[in-house]
Amino acid sequence: DYLSQPATEYTDWPFTIAPSTARGLLEPMNGVGVAGTRLLKAYVGEAERQVESIVNFDVLVPAKKYARLFGADENTARLISDIERGMRYWYVPVAEGKKTVADVPRPPRAVDAWYYVYPLVQTADLALLGSADAEEMLLGSVPKLLELGRAFEYEFPFRIDPVSNRRADDRFREYDVLGGYGYVMLAAHQFTRNPLYLEEAKRAVEHIRGKGFGFTYELQMTGVTLVALGWLYAITGDERYVELSTVPLANIFALTWLWEPDYGYAKSYTLFMGTNPLPGADQIAAFELHNTWWSLQQFYQRTEDALPPYQRKLIAELLKYQLTVGRYTLPRFLPREALSRASDWGAALANSTSVLMR
Repeated sequence: DYLSQPATEYTDWPFTIAPSTARGLLEPMNGVGVAGTRLLKAYVGEAERQVESIVNFDVLVPAKKYARLFGADENTARLISDIERGMRYWYVPVAEGKKTVADVPRPPRAVDAWYYVYPLVQTADLALLGSADAEEMLLGSVPKLLELGRAFEYEFPFRIDPVSNRRADDRFREYDVLGGYGYVMLAAHQFTRNPLYLEEAKRAVEHIRGKGFGFTYELQMTGVTLVALGWLYAITGDERYVELSTVPLANIFALTWLWEPDYGYAKSYTLFMGTNPLPGADQIAAFELHNTWWSLQQFYQRTEDALPPYQRKLIAELLKYQLTVGRYTLPRFLPREALSRASDWGAALANSTSVLMR
């Protein structure tokens, strides 16, 4: 209440942005024929990179949610159908007969921990939306994930070797990956009612304690941690899980812009209450922004009655402002002079309503 707050701006997300985005994603420069279908490139117009499950599922999950709420036009329906046909492309063997949903279609070896776990979070989302294929892939991936969680005592290193269950690179820990682990276990529990998975989720989140402001590695994983804690609270009624949420919440707000720059290019867009994607990046990135926003909504809906007023206020304001900040992740709303003339990957299109990149 004591901060200077810019005005919010209305954006017609469901009836203008969403349909034009679906149409744009079907442009030839954004897709590639593979696995008997058309899948999306990770970066607009990029020729060399492999198709990634994280990118494709990051389109498929909200597209399916959108279709449930508003219906699917021809373009949205095609996007959903194309990606669903290719889902098993990323379901690959790991070791000893076990499989996982990987980010790229090859057995993972020495992989960034969040890259290993996040496709499983997305697969869980698809399964919870009713996909029988995703449910089968999720439950088929859980045994190896459980092995890894126990091997690392739920504190995942920077890079993991899923074949040997060893730390491939332990120069630092990606603590918030435990939230993705817990979320996947809770989804497996919902489908199977096996109490083992519920206990695994409970054990994992206990390792949040003591991490302080060093908990976050990738902000969307911190957001998933909140979803897992809210889910545990909904299942058990135990307010300990709401108490634990103070750590991931504090990490998110530590990476939140609590001031509004009014100079340079920033005079033309809003950054207030935007969130940085990770501690070492002083920028706002669409992938982390939107997924953290969605996770905060789910957490808030499950825990509102148990949250103190100041936390309810902060979360509500962040949710409100991210709709405005998110507007400026789309090139069409940025001043032309603020757009890069040459991108590191792919292409920057000034009139685009979507930039497909992580």
